[in-house]
Amino acid sequence: MVAPLSQPSLNVLVARRGTADGILDVLTDLSAVGLVSPFLWVAEHEVTRTTVHATVVDGGRKHRTTIQSTLAARNFAYVRLVVLVPVSGSAESPSIGTHQELSELLNSSAGGARVTRVRILIVRPDGPTVDSATIEGWHNLLIAPEDARGPGSGHELLTPTDDPVVIGRHAAPAIASTVGMWAHIDHAPLDNSAPPPGQTIRVVRSFYRSIDASAAESQLRRKVFESGTALPLPRQQGESVYYIDDAAISARAMARAWWNKSRHLLRGPRVSPPPVPVKTIGALEAIKMFFSYLLAALKNSPGEWYAGVVRRVSTGVAGAVQSTVFGARSEYAVVVNGVTAQGAPAGLDDIAAASDRLGAMLGGGMDDHDVRSDLSSVWDDYANGALTLADGGERSPGMPPIQIGANRAVMRSVTDCVVAESERFEVAGPLAAVIGISSVSPNDVYAINTLAATLSRAEGDPVVGFEAKNTGMALKEWATVTGRSYGAQVGRAILESLAVTTREVRELIGRMEGRTGAPDISTQARARQRMLAMCIKLFGGLLFVALVGLGLLFGFAVLPLQWALGFAFMSILAWAVASVVTFMKERGELFAEMARRQSDSAKAEADRLNLKTALRDVNRLSTAYSQYLAWSRALGALLRAPFGPEAAAVPVLPHIGVGLPLSTKIGVAKPGGDVVANVAQQVRRDLFRIGWLTPVWERAIADAGNGLGALGQDIRENSRLLFGSEGVGSGSPLDVWSSEVAAGRVVASGSDELWRQVLSTLSDPRSPIGAALRDHVESVSPAGPEIVGLPDFLAGLEAGAGDLGVQYFDDELFTDAAASAGDPRIALNWPPSDGGPDDPRARPRVGLGAVTALTQFSDAIPEYLFRFVGTRSQPAPDLVLIPGGDAALELESDVVSSVDEHERGRHAAAPQPGPRHVEVPGSGTYVF
Repeated sequence: MVAPLSQPSLNVLVARRGTADGILDVLTDLSAVGLVSPFLWVAEHEVTRTTVHATVVDGGRKHRTTIQSTLAARNFAYVRLVVLVPVSGSAESPSIGTHQELSELLNSSAGGARVTRVRILIVRPDGPTVDSATIEGWHNLLIAPEDARGPGSGHELLTPTDDPVVIGRHAAPAIASTVGMWAHIDHAPLDNSAPPPGQTIRVVRSFYRSIDASAAESQLRRKVFESGTALPLPRQQGESVYYIDDAAISARAMARAWWNKSRHLLRGPRVSPPPVPVKTIGALEAIKMFFSYLLAALKNSPGEWYAGVVRRVSTGVAGAVQSTVFGARSEYAVVVNGVTAQGAPAGLDDIAAASDRLGAMLGGGMDDHDVRSDLSSVWDDYANGALTLADGGERSPGMPPIQIGANRAVMRSVTDCVVAESERFEVAGPLAAVIGISSVSPNDVYAINTLAATLSRAEGDPVVGFEAKNTGMALKEWATVTGRSYGAQVGRAILESLAVTTREVRELIGRMEGRTGAPDISTQARARQRMLAMCIKLFGGLLFVALVGLGLLFGFAVLPLQWALGFAFMSILAWAVASVVTFMKERGELFAEMARRQSDSAKAEADRLNLKTALRDVNRLSTAYSQYLAWSRALGALLRAPFGPEAAAVPVLPHIGVGLPLSTKIGVAKPGGDVVANVAQQVRRDLFRIGWLTPVWERAIADAGNGLGALGQDIRENSRLLFGSEGVGSGSPLDVWSSEVAAGRVVASGSDELWRQVLSTLSDPRSPIGAALRDHVESVSPAGPEIVGLPDFLAGLEAGAGDLGVQYFDDELFTDAAASAGDPRIALNWPPSDGGPDDPRARPRVGLGAVTALTQFSDAIPEYLFRFVGTRSQPAPDLVLIPGGDAALELESDVVSSVDEHERGRHAAAPQPGPRHVEVPGSGTYVF
């Protein structure tokens, strides 16, 4: 892509129509292929004091604007005013007034931007001359009319021409380098530099290379991040890692480790009935109990007395439980029988809600305010177990990596860890319409079992029976494969615990249904009470008869008073002894019944507490299963594509095939053979180390709230809250996020950061594997496309400034005096680097491609030392007559030399001081 116009610098190119139009055309073509940043083109006739209309060239497209609106719309750090001056027979340079008007406009409108004023001369050999070519206070530059492959290569002198296309072909790349127009590279030699003083010109030439490696980069990225179901074999220094051969056993072992660590959070504690304490009955209590028993016997109600004593040690537990259960038959049916009030199979959310209501009806005995269990650590461990199986990293205590001998081992496929939702089992449309189930998740063991049972029942249907049977066989085959995964094993463990807890609820309720609120007095005990009452009544009757008889005998004076009282006392004593013996005989039975009743009461209370805990467990396990499904959705998708979906191919911009000068080349990286595959293998070895999924998972959790809108506000502030969120079907942040991840609407973003690290490594000039991708470059030559080596393609641009040696511009433009003085010598290479690893020219990269430029400048040379500048710009020489009658002309600066002297000066690499003599026939000798 082309750099946007909001870049910190703005180039404003000004020229008259005509020869310079070819420069605009070439720059537009370069912009279209993404090589040149956006710029403004101003035709001289469009410059006025109030408004300057311009053409914006961006990405090869043009649209009209004004300089004022462009400067007002954006802030720029640098504004470069570039006036193009073709020196040819058919071209006229912009007027000085145009220069000043634009300069003043930019100064007043550019805000805090630094304005750089550049005047670029485009000259061909043997062209017309001008009286003056410079403006003081400006950078006056002349593009060398020569072309070469590189700074150390031979060059060809450009031929005279007025053709705009030919002139633009050579001038446009040099202009782009000189004023910082190239995209993807910070190459602006004139920024922050003051113009040389006086009417001087600097000669400039430039070299540019661009290597497009977008195709190789796309291929490499696909190979590095290719995911699918295969997992990479991670590496760790000094440790070998192997693939697990029996995935089912390892998945079961990890799931068992997870269950052992999480069991206490998913199942509450159970209580046992306390032992019945031995109660000591005091004498007074025994006497009171005896007389109450005696009174009941005399009243012929010993059974009621017996039941009343037993009732005092019984509770209403059984009655309360029975009332609760029979008063909530629908909830009971959902929890225990697994069917709704309508007779349909109950889902786990139905079971969770029913168990919650049933437990609330029981009440008492435990904290009435039931605090919701925090299962964050459960799902943290679940995720860590899946990641550990995939990359061998140590994460959770108690859940170590799988070992093969002394070495760690990882799964071969993500389907052995957690199966992605994309692997859902689909039911054909007609059959799905009949049974009401269209698909099931590979991790939803409950739904798979429900579908299997439904298909089994549908086999008897005359319409869809055959299809149901075939679908059932396919489901069994599919479930056998997906059921071996770690995720499925965890889901099965939760369901097995839920089934055990549901059976426990059924047993507890069944035991309580056998109990009643009142004591159950057996028929045998009641018969025994009636017989004992008859005995006591008989003893009482006999006592009454005896006392009446003794009274009559005493009344008729048959017995003396002492004897009557003695016999009466003996009768009463005999009755009392008989009654006490009878009571004592019954007391053993009574205390045994009381102990039994106390034991039953304690058991009933323990059963009530255990029932309430079991109902809580049913609710907790049902909720946990829905959370498990949500986390499995997210884990399956992230393991399947840990770096997000396959990145779109890096866009390949069209290339300019022919027409560029030798100094400017655009190539395409063409790594040969298995280079890309070998580089990808090396990168993967360095990238996929033990625990490589940790940053991927952490980034996914940290970014989870970003796509949830208002729902994710708390998650964005604390991503750990996601682990305590409710599961599938709840509409919670976890439910929404995991659904988005499984659907591919939220993807892992770690690949971009990792790819930037990979690019940073491969782009390092010291990286041998990165250099291998650019070893061969396809470049366009006059003979057609050809593949050349990288050094041949760069042609010396990779060398540092210190390695370029002494170089010269072609001296065709210079006067003989300037040529002999060494003025054509290259004085500055930009950027001024040493060619080492930190060379600025080695830094600019476009992915795995490379962009480099080199611009060379001469010293500031007075304009009269150039052949195309007329004699009126030269200073008038001072004439000095040499004694002896010969006329002499002396010029303090050495500006003239013969052709031979020029050649000698070039070889000597330095001008010779002192005057030079030229014989003028008939006029004597002139000294210069």
